[in-house]
Amino acid sequence: MSQVDVFVPCYNYGRYLRGCVESILEQEGVQVRVVILDDCSSDDSSDVGQALAEADQRVEYRRHSVNLGHIATYNEGIDWAEGDYTLLLSADDQLTPGALARAAGLMDRNPEVGFTYGRVIKTEDPQRETRIIDNYYESKTIKGNEFIELCCQGTSYGENIVPTPTAVVRTTLQKQLGGYRKELPHTGDFEMWLRFAAHAEVGKVEVEQAYYRFHTNNMFRDYIGVKDIQQRIEAWDTLFREYGDRLEQHDRLRRLSRRRTAEAVFWQASDVFAQGDSANCQTLLDFALSIDPTLKDWSSWHRLRIKRALGLTVWKAVDPLVRRLTGRSEPDSSESLGKSEGVER
Repeated sequence: MSQVDVFVPCYNYGRYLRGCVESILEQEGVQVRVVILDDCSSDDSSDVGQALAEADQRVEYRRHSVNLGHIATYNEGIDWAEGDYTLLLSADDQLTPGALARAAGLMDRNPEVGFTYGRVIKTEDPQRETRIIDNYYESKTIKGNEFIELCCQGTSYGENIVPTPTAVVRTTLQKQLGGYRKELPHTGDFEMWLRFAAHAEVGKVEVEQAYYRFHTNNMFRDYIGVKDIQQRIEAWDTLFREYGDRLEQHDRLRRLSRRRTAEAVFWQASDVFAQGDSANCQTLLDFALSIDPTLKDWSSWHRLRIKRALGLTVWKAVDPLVRRLTGRSEPDSSESLGKSEGVER
């Protein structure tokens, strides 16, 4: 039976911590070991963490004397892990029943797979979810180069397609590749999956593997708009700079990643125009062109240019007529495929 080591970073998530750890301890079909990494929380995380450790010998509790930040905490968890597989599970998230056995089983059968991921259930409260996880599901392995291309041209335009609470990694490969990069506080997860894919195949189970909890303190809320895009560009640049020689057609993938990222910025500009913010729209368009100058040849670019020339008030008046004449049933905002579908912590 495979062993899965799960490290649980916790900063002021004491109210969620018990549910998170119990969802790990209840996993069947694998041996589990848990370490709670309390990054100097000021709530009741210490009381909850110590109680969990005292109640089950599989649980260890560690508390930082000062706040180290999430990257240092993640890397501490990687250093601690020694089982066959490892999972980072934030204290506000939970696993679905059988998640670890499904991921470990795929990697047991496919030693060439470096990590495995699945789907998440996005919810404000996992305890209120009543859906039953299907015991019959599909799984597959993806060549590393193919996975990177999926990241380039998926519907989320070069963003993270891997829900982090589901990403179970092969511990030996994780140790070989090293930890999270402190210069990528938001896209460190994304860069990590690209790094794995440059060295191994990727597994995917087509079933819900975790509950991703939405709340007002989610870390991703600190990185939106241009700040998010800049981090994403840095993650892609790191991949091609350090591992480009391992990738087939890496020049084409580099161009594709920049194009998709530029398109994401363009759609942000389009949304900003629709909100009546002309100055910020121009700033975003300039940023998009700095990423990929060929964006000016795109039909959507020319359409937005016409809309801006007419002005928002006039465009809103003529848009229904234009849509009837062109056969488009929805406003341009529906084309904003740059909306995020990935999950970053």
